[in-house]
Amino acid sequence: MLLSDKVKLLAGAFFIFILIPSCFSGSVASGELNKNAYRYYLGKVTSFGFQEIAQRILLKHGYVIDQYDNRATYLAIDTHWKIRPLTTTEVKNKFHESKTQLLLTATIDRGATSKFTADLFSCYMDVRNLCFNG
Repeated sequence: MLLSDKVKLLAGAFFIFILIPSCFSGSVASGELNKNAYRYYLGKVTSFGFQEIAQRILLKHGYVIDQYDNRATYLAIDTHWKIRPLTTTEVKNKFHESKTQLLLTATIDRGATSKFTADLFSCYMDVRNLCFNG
């Protein structure tokens, strides 16, 4: 897959999956926090592509990278929490504030690795939502 295809893949995942997840609650005491997390498979990527593409897309959508974790078989990018507008469901459940944090991870794909090709990583995105109603 070409680098431009990977950019489109990650950008599409951000547009679709960041807007859909939200905080849900039946009955929540005042001031109680509600957390939800979602995990999405984004595809295969090289270590260079993972860092470069993720950084561009995160910054484009207002996320600030908190830390990188680069190891031989594992890559991760963690963002700071970003305040976002409340969804209709969150308003109905009387939440007053919501924010989202992203964790992008890539683990080595041993099945696609050979001495003639670059190491490929399976890439995932975890979306963490946090809501407050106090």
